[in-house]
Amino acid sequence: MSNRKRHEPGSTGPGSHDAFLVAGPRQIGRREFVRSSSGLLVAVSMFGCSDPSAPNSGVVRVMINGLGGGLATAGSATITGEGIAPINLVLPAIAEGSASVKAGNYHVVYAPPPGYTMAPGQLNEIDVVVVAGETTDVQFNVVPATGTLRVTVTGLAGGLGSGGSAQALRTDIGGQAPLAIVIPGTGTVDSSVAPGTYSVTYTAPAGYQLTGGATNPVVVVVASSATATASFPVEVSGVPTAVVFQSDWAAAALGSSTASKNDGGKWPIVGGSNGTGVEVVSATGLGMPATMLKCLRVPWNNGVFNFLRVDTLPVPALGQSRAYRLYQRIVLPDGTADINTHPNQDGNAIGGCNWAWNVFNDAPAGKWRPGVQFVGDTFPNNNFIGPNLDKGVTYRLEFLLTRDAVSATAFKFDLRISTAAGAPVANGGDFVNASAISLTAYCASNNLVFNNPANLNGFNAGANDVGPEAGDWGYQGGIAIRDNEGFIGGYGSVVGEP
Repeated sequence: MSNRKRHEPGSTGPGSHDAFLVAGPRQIGRREFVRSSSGLLVAVSMFGCSDPSAPNSGVVRVMINGLGGGLATAGSATITGEGIAPINLVLPAIAEGSASVKAGNYHVVYAPPPGYTMAPGQLNEIDVVVVAGETTDVQFNVVPATGTLRVTVTGLAGGLGSGGSAQALRTDIGGQAPLAIVIPGTGTVDSSVAPGTYSVTYTAPAGYQLTGGATNPVVVVVASSATATASFPVEVSGVPTAVVFQSDWAAAALGSSTASKNDGGKWPIVGGSNGTGVEVVSATGLGMPATMLKCLRVPWNNGVFNFLRVDTLPVPALGQSRAYRLYQRIVLPDGTADINTHPNQDGNAIGGCNWAWNVFNDAPAGKWRPGVQFVGDTFPNNNFIGPNLDKGVTYRLEFLLTRDAVSATAFKFDLRISTAAGAPVANGGDFVNASAISLTAYCASNNLVFNNPANLNGFNAGANDVGPEAGDWGYQGGIAIRDNEGFIGGYGSVVGEP
């Protein structure tokens, strides 16, 4: 009968390993601990051997504990030692493999199979001493690895009881049952799952539907000890709903008269210099939705404030939300001296508003950088910058501000950018602050701070802070503001739009 000893790696202190040995019935000897060439503490058995047929060699047997069924392999192990080429063992599903080696010192490193990780406190490597004629068992303990599958729904109004539901099916291996996920009204839920590829199918709650162009199902890859997010943008479904404010200049005369620009009196304040240069034009050929007849042309000239402002909106109460939607096409020339404008904000001058949409003209040629500024907050959470966008392309911009239900000074903010046809381009997860934290991630566990919530009574259009340079700045159209119904969605989704 062969003699055997067993080694199990485990941490007993900085720079040390513990090892346990089991002797067969005919083994006679003692156990000693010695320092190996790599500095690790290893166990050495000093036993007589009952098998003299191989006096200069022994066996290293690698055994894995904790694996489930259905695996192709139990992982792999690499055995290295002085004077030999590395021995690579692909362990069969029975979780055991062995190699015959000369007597001496060896280092064994184990790699678990996909979906598993080392058990808590266990190391994946150990030094062993192989004695001639003996089998040295090296045991590694593993547990199923897990990652986090996060489902996030954007566009829900505050105070909902349900954010819908989802089914997550693992697709990289067969025979898996789908995981049912219940999404709370906050719109975010985490599930602990085995690493792998998941197809997540979403069902919106009553009164909501996926935004046009949104992907469903969403495929994500969950890695061990990491979070993968499946995001679903939604909008209110059904018939068009009433809005707090709506302006599309459909009934306004073309031109730059005050009567045309204020769209039938909807904009009480028309520019610091009577809106010089701002003009109502045909939307044809500007990439706006097909049913949008007219829009606002905003020049970049004369150094005037080419903006429109409404300051008579009701202020949302605590716990309520306000959504803003507009279409924007930036055409300003590259290389302008004034690289920053803030065309849209929640009213009053920039020093008094709570949030402001920024356009940065410092991106590569033909591009511009979007950003959202929170005037009442402090660095680094006062500015979140998004990915570069194309000049000469019309985008649908949507913003969603939700007041805290308790604190009068706190709110959360979300946004999404789509093509004019509704295909998603970017969202709050793509806008990051100076600490590389996204707006979505920050607002998931933190509140933003109001500068002055009373100024939620206003909204600016046009391009406030335009410098004295030639050329057009851009175009805007299809402006709407709505409360407590989530993101607004595309043009035609509110009363007053065709």
